[in-house]
Amino acid sequence: MNKTLQSLRFTAPLLGLVVAGAVVPGPTPAFAEPAPAAAVPGLQRVVAASPTNPASPKTVTANCPGGRRVIGAGFSITGGADQVAVGNLTPNAGLTNVTVRAYETDPTAVAWRVDAIAICAAP
Repeated sequence: MNKTLQSLRFTAPLLGLVVAGAVVPGPTPAFAEPAPAAAVPGLQRVVAASPTNPASPKTVTANCPGGRRVIGAGFSITGGADQVAVGNLTPNAGLTNVTVRAYETDPTAVAWRVDAIAICAAP
């Protein structure tokens, strides 16, 4: 098992982070405008879903299309009654896909699924 991501258990919705800026005396600082999506050539989000059933473990792979490479990765778990964890989230060596492996932490008959998410872009 990957020692970096041994077990991630989700029991509440993920909340966003809010950061307050400091007030700096003197001239008004300049802030960069957010880059448009076109600033990352070939940017694409790919989602692959496992079957929705009570089987455990589940492994699913999201593949980047057309020569794109992984620049970010993630997952989501649907169902499972808070008894499902992700054991691994791993991009392959060539950065062409992301594989997620999830399992039940406690046996459950509740149906669940895991989605692998790959954020892909042109190399």
